[in-house]
This record gives sequence, C-alpha cells and structure tokens, in this order.
Amino acid sequence: MSKRFLWVLPILGSLVMSPNLIAQPEKSADTSPFITSRLKKALIYAGGRNPDRVAYAYAKKMGKDNGFEVDEGLEVDFTEENLKQYQLVLFLSNYDINFNATQQADYQKWSSLGNGTVCIHACGQKHIHLAWPWYGAAMGAFTNGHTPIKPGTVHVDAEAASHPIFKGLTAPKSMTWTDEWNTMNLNPRGQPGVTMLLTVDPKAWNKSTGEYPHAWVKEVEGSRMFRWAGMHTQAAFEIPFMNEFLLSGFRYVAGYDTLRTGCMDPASSKHNPYATSQPPGACETPSSIKPVNGFLDNKVRLAGRRLSINLEGTYSLRITDAQGKSIHQAVPMGNSTYLVPQNVTSGLVYLQILVDNKLYVKKLALL
Repeated sequence: MSKRFLWVLPILGSLVMSPNLIAQPEKSADTSPFITSRLKKALIYAGGRNPDRVAYAYAKKMGKDNGFEVDEGLEVDFTEENLKQYQLVLFLSNYDINFNATQQADYQKWSSLGNGTVCIHACGQKHIHLAWPWYGAAMGAFTNGHTPIKPGTVHVDAEAASHPIFKGLTAPKSMTWTDEWNTMNLNPRGQPGVTMLLTVDPKAWNKSTGEYPHAWVKEVEGSRMFRWAGMHTQAAFEIPFMNEFLLSGFRYVAGYDTLRTGCMDPASSKHNPYATSQPPGACETPSSIKPVNGFLDNKVRLAGRRLSINLEGTYSLRITDAQGKSIHQAVPMGNSTYLVPQNVTSGLVYLQILVDNKLYVKKLALL
C-alpha cells in the first residue's frame, strides 16, 4: 500500500455517511444459478494494518440489503468452533493476517468444508503469502506493485461469460474508473481451479500488450476463493455492474444449498442447467437423462480424500455419500479439486457429473 492511501482514507471514510455520494448495492433478486444461497452470515477480519472502514461499511450495507449478516472479528474469533456459524470470510485491504498456526489450521479446515474467502486489495501482499503458504497457494498470485491512482479500463474476460458469477448479470465488455492498479507476481490463469473474471488494459501501465489480472476465482480443496485487486478508491462502486458482480461473487464463493441443475428449458428440448422458469421442486435431473458409466475412469482420481477432476469446459458436479446425502455441489470450469470432509466416514462416495446433457456417475472408495 502506498502512503498516499493513508492520506485519502479519512476523506473516503467521511463519505460513508453520505449515501448519495457512494453508490451502494441495492437489494436485487437472486438471478444466479443458485436456488438457495448458503450465505447467511459473513465475518470480516478486522485485524492487521490499515483495515478499510469504508469497505466494512460497504459490506455491511450489502449484507443488510441482501439478507445476510456481517460481523467483524479479530484473531481470537478465528477458531474452529466460532467459524462454524459463517459461510464467508472477508479480508478487506488488511495489510497483515496475523493468524498463529492453530488459527491457520482451523481456518483451512473451515474452508475445506465448502466455505468461501474473499480477498480485496491489500490482503494479497507477498509477505502474507510467505507467512501462510496455504493462503498464498489458494489465492494463486500476490501483489508485487501498483500504479499511481489514475484512470484505467477493466475488461470482462472471455472465459468468464459462462461462469456462474455472471449468470443473470448484464456484463459490459469494459468499464473505466480511477483506481490504483495492482500488478501480480504471476498470472494465475491456467492454474487448476482458476477462472479469470476481469483484467486491466495494459494502457494503465503505458503499455500496448500484456495481461494484467484484476479479479478471478479459484476452487481449491472444497472451497472457493474470490480475489479482486481493486477498491483502493471507491470509484468502482459508482458502476452498477460492479456492485452486482461483487454480490454475485460473494454468493458464489459462500456456496449454495441447491443448484439449478437438471431443469428442462421449456423453450427447447435441450437440457438447461441454469433454467429459472421452473420451481425448485422441478429442478431435478430429468428421468430422460440416463447415467453413463466408464466415461470418468481416466478423468477422476481420488488420493486419500483429495478428489481431482480433469475435464474441459463447464459442467455440473454433485458428490453424495453412500446414503445419497449431498456432500458438495458446484459448477466448475475445467480442472477442479475437492477435499472430502473428515465428517464423511462412509467408505464410498458417489460422483455425478452432468455435461452436454449426459449424466456420468462414478463410485469412489475412501481410504
């Protein structure tokens, strides 16, 4: 973080009391592919240096307007028992994450149970990644520099169009606002579980070529991470799409109880995994879709409790225990990994993958 941030923060903080000056997220219908979002309660980490009170106010209003609670907590609150009540943790521009080894382990266990993490702006610093290797690997890349505060153009990435975060949103091809534009130590695109969402035009660095990641999601060990490098200024919140984008991202990484998989689109005979025109009770896999065995034999590997899936494109995924109880549901893109929770003690799990109107099933033995 630059010293300049410390100069502008008090000014931005005064704007929180002026809702006419900062565009705040409005309550909106959930048009995502989730029938029921799991997001009921989120926890903001309020420790470390330079916690962003403006971001806290924004997140709390987002929760109030969209049906989920938002608490603040320090290191002492990041225990296995206390984290059970939350589906989402927000790191909002914290320059440090001061977790001891026990707190890190508790957080990693909580995360592996299908919960989500959001990291915005400074929480992606190199020293945090070095001090907590799991967090660094989960984020995919760390910040290693930034421009002065200046105008820049943000592009919606081509591979993001089919991602669940964008379902129901009208995404522009590009947007321009004034911010501090971060550079990363590497491009996370292509890492297992990563979907690039937004990039910054290289002209912000006075260059004509190059890719500069700005927002992405990463699925890792049963959890989901949402990384946005912006928000050094509040200018992005004046763009309605960015408010919708952040809300959908929060809901996505927090998880969901039911996906819109298996609904039939009444306008065609094709299977539509994102159909919204039928009630939830009708959103089961149609009986006309017959299970296909064998297809997943060379595409799925279970090592201990780590499940690795090697597929291209977007597909709907469901994992159940031996009794048929759903353990995990997702709509990944490309290769993905998942860590089967320790509380699943049965010897077998069943993997169901729906892709191109075909349901593939594989039985896996837990060792």
